[in-house]
Amino acid sequence: MAIYIYEQDAFEKMVEVEGEEFRRFDKRNKLASFESFLEKWEQEYKPHLDEIIKSSNLKKNISLPYSGSIYGLHGWSRYIVRQDGEILFHHAFSDKEGVSDVKRKGFNIF
Repeated sequence: MAIYIYEQDAFEKMVEVEGEEFRRFDKRNKLASFESFLEKWEQEYKPHLDEIIKSSNLKKNISLPYSGSIYGLHGWSRYIVRQDGEILFHHAFSDKEGVSDVKRKGFNIF
């Protein structure tokens, strides 16, 4: 199962992993927030989604000027956003138990 940034409940799925406090943290974190990555994806990649899906560049990640990932609560977890909109959890920023929990919530692991 995959979770995509453009799905209506994508942010809520991140809140399930990170906890309710993540809502406030993410709003304050303008440089690496869910909203900033969604905005970039909608502007630069959504119009070309069909081409992206057909291309071999599908696995390329989106970067913002100051961040290559959405930061989880307090900046510990990292979520990578691919050009096709899939949100991947970066395994290097968690322990085995955390990765297992994230998988159960539906995120693929990077």
